[in-house]
Amino acid sequence: MTDVILTWDANAGEPWTAVHVYEQGKMLVEVAGTVTSAALMNVTGGIHVYTVRSQNVAGESADSNAVTVNVALLPEPPKNLKYTITVSLTLSN
Repeated sequence: MTDVILTWDANAGEPWTAVHVYEQGKMLVEVAGTVTSAALMNVTGGIHVYTVRSQNVAGESADSNAVTVNVALLPEPPKNLKYTITVSLTLSN
């Protein structure tokens, strides 16, 4: 598993009361409006597309630009490990 840290810039204007992090339309986490980052812990391997939305007393904004994160998958371990024992003999008369 991998951790992904998302960061963004705050905009001037009405203060935010919260920021929501989304993946494919599903809200994953909410952070305080003064925060400009979010940590996503134990992200599974694969391609993930994230957006954020700010919120204030008037409601929630549209999606930010999307960021695509490719979390590498670990390779499968080798299979069918075997061993061979070689014995050397020296014969003498």
